[in-house]
Amino acid sequence: MILTALVAVLLSTAFVYPVAADAGSDGLSQSRTTVGTLDTGERGVLSKAGLDGYEVGVLVNRDVLDTEKRLDNGSKRYQEAFKGVDLVTRQDDLTFSVEAILGDASSEHKLAFQLDLPDKAHLSLQADGSVVVLVDGTIPVGVFKPPWARDANGDGVETFFEIDGQTLIQHVVDADPDAYPVYADPDFDAGIFTSTIYFDLSETSIICSGGAAVFTWLVQSGSYWLLIMGPVRAAILAVAASAVGVACYATARSRCLKIKLIGHVIPVPLSYRDNQYCT
Repeated sequence: MILTALVAVLLSTAFVYPVAADAGSDGLSQSRTTVGTLDTGERGVLSKAGLDGYEVGVLVNRDVLDTEKRLDNGSKRYQEAFKGVDLVTRQDDLTFSVEAILGDASSEHKLAFQLDLPDKAHLSLQADGSVVVLVDGTIPVGVFKPPWARDANGDGVETFFEIDGQTLIQHVVDADPDAYPVYADPDFDAGIFTSTIYFDLSETSIICSGGAAVFTWLVQSGSYWLLIMGPVRAAILAVAASAVGVACYATARSRCLKIKLIGHVIPVPLSYRDNQYCT
């Protein structure tokens, strides 16, 4: 019986890439932070998300990491990452948020987050206030959403991003002295620039046993194929050999194959489980 390809595609967002407007440093490296004075060997990763090879991380002092306290909701809290500022982090594979809690008016209000970026990546400040992570100058692999801040009363506080090389700086404008603590949140999302092609258990096994030709037939049989532009089609077919290897790895572990399209452009074969499609 000829298997009908049950290739589920999540084109999760309509990909619209805004025109970049890179910001200059404007002396921002002089910010009073605990991050800027240490070399890489004295830092650790606070949060990291994305796909293999295209992950974005936030670096902080190791003594800050030593203050980690796990909260009941699964997030983690760190003390004095900046002067008078604690951080609360939440994350999954593709996203993370770093909530800064400014204790009072004397707290640091210019928060310089040094980032660990993929090779050949840089930051691009957008007109809406967000910051896109670009690889090779054009391929978006994640975005820091427009920043927000609020005071203890729940009222909005003015805030904005600037960039200085691989450092993301969130400025928080002074709030009413009686309205602290102030909460501000850099929020990173790699999923906004990705799509995924899912194969089920049977298809994954068939790709493993049938090789690149079967993989090519399955992806071309999917109705989604008509929605993908020519260069991306070629790129997907070009990873056939590695997709077969991942499919065999997945089959041996009762997992399934998926093709993650980074920026809807770069196909990355991965294995997955615990998903409605892996049945």
